[in-house]
Amino acid sequence: MVYLDAGSTTCEMIKYITAKNITVVTPGIPQLSILGQRGISTIVLGGSLYWSTEAITGKQALAQLNDLYFDTAFIGTNGIHEQFGFSTSNELEAETKSSAIHHTKTPYVVTDSTKFNLIRPCQFAKLNEAVIVTDSIDSFNASLIRYILTNGETNIK
Repeated sequence: MVYLDAGSTTCEMIKYITAKNITVVTPGIPQLSILGQRGISTIVLGGSLYWSTEAITGKQALAQLNDLYFDTAFIGTNGIHEQFGFSTSNELEAETKSSAIHHTKTPYVVTDSTKFNLIRPCQFAKLNEAVIVTDSIDSFNASLIRYILTNGETNIK
């Protein structure tokens, strides 16, 4: 089972899903129609809709996540900082992201390079809790993170 977070970057990842016999769990509203069009078995989390990010969050979503375990998770972020780790702007979304990471064998944070060296109000994980998938890490201390660059370069310890 795969967890696919809400957000524009994770939504873009759907076109790269080639596996046929998987189930994707998501709190993302835009993700639902794309997953459906591709015929991918999908579970949507229940809860409260956070309109600005089109993400479902809240107690119901967290309760549902507590009963699920994932092989892989792809989590979006609004900030990556050397001391603060991964962060987002909404407390409920941070709780959902944190729960998904802690219920996953192999969690990835997917982001573009503009999110590095930013801090948002709500931390959801430390840097060592996920592998970062991004386009560039030029402005960040690469020795602090495990990463996969879209050009193929990796640093996975």
